[in-house]
Amino acid sequence: MSYSNEEAALMLSVLGRAESFREAERMWRNEYSDRTPHSRNVFIGLQRRIIQKGIVQPDYNKRMQIHRPLRAVQAPDIIASALVNPTDSLRRRERDSGISRSTISRILRENSFHPYRMSLHQAMTLDDHRQRLIFCNWITQQLPIFHRSILFSDECTFKSDGEVNTHNLRYWAQENPHWYREIDHQRIWKVNVWCRIVDTHIVGPFFFEENLNRFLYVDLLENELPRLLEDIPLQLRLNMWFQQDGCPAHTSVIARQQLNRIFRGQWTGKYGPHNWPPRSPDLTILDFYLWGRIKDLVYRERPTTSEDMKNRIREAIQSLDPVEIRRATDDFQRRITACIHARGGHFENLD
Repeated sequence: MSYSNEEAALMLSVLGRAESFREAERMWRNEYSDRTPHSRNVFIGLQRRIIQKGIVQPDYNKRMQIHRPLRAVQAPDIIASALVNPTDSLRRRERDSGISRSTISRILRENSFHPYRMSLHQAMTLDDHRQRLIFCNWITQQLPIFHRSILFSDECTFKSDGEVNTHNLRYWAQENPHWYREIDHQRIWKVNVWCRIVDTHIVGPFFFEENLNRFLYVDLLENELPRLLEDIPLQLRLNMWFQQDGCPAHTSVIARQQLNRIFRGQWTGKYGPHNWPPRSPDLTILDFYLWGRIKDLVYRERPTTSEDMKNRIREAIQSLDPVEIRRATDDFQRRITACIHARGGHFENLD
């Protein structure tokens, strides 16, 4: 950066009085705290320019004259290497080409290359693709708003050492607050949650202490689900379809018998009237929306006890806007279309 004549004079004064560049940095910060802080590297560069060139201000024009033609010569080789080996790191490209990483990064960005992150997907077989296509085609044959009458269901485990996505958290301050959160990996406890979404309504949560088994699941369907559905409009309940995944507790004979009794064949799941495709979290609203959203809210501060965790989950669910829930519910229809276009395979996350 260039400096005003006044600031350059002050920097020369500090440099002349200091015994080292680090001391010059410290003196500048103490004596001129209201000005832009300069590191010792700035003073090193200032002294080097005075000795070598007899100038105070950085010579940007000279720098551009030297480097830009050089980058123009190097650019074709770097771009070709990116096209042939797109997953190579900057460190490897530096080693192979002899060009610095900063120059390689600048060349790539100037030519509209961006370092995209890899995303992990559930491994699927060809039969999984077929089942996903069958299910998606069946959904498209229903009414356009059929998905709003599906009661999507799932279970999730919240652990005491769970972490929020730190990319979504920022602490704005003029000085580094050294913001951190303690994580206890030695004494881990967990909370198991059962939840449902239909249209703009979240049904639940219901907490259970044990690992889910067929007897506990049947008890939930028979005794807890009717109570949780009391606030759902009657017309919606009469036309409701139930959805579940292929968890072993869900696919037991007694669980399927209970579902047939409650929903009279209007349910989808493994071995059900309509098969729910395996390994399809990208089609399940609780997987692609609710659990991540709730965890972002719950883990913003470290839960202290299991009861504290449960209260946070309840408060997080109550804080969700029905408009936001409707948007996630309607996103299911777009995902069905995307899955068909991908011929039952994985598809890119939708914005």
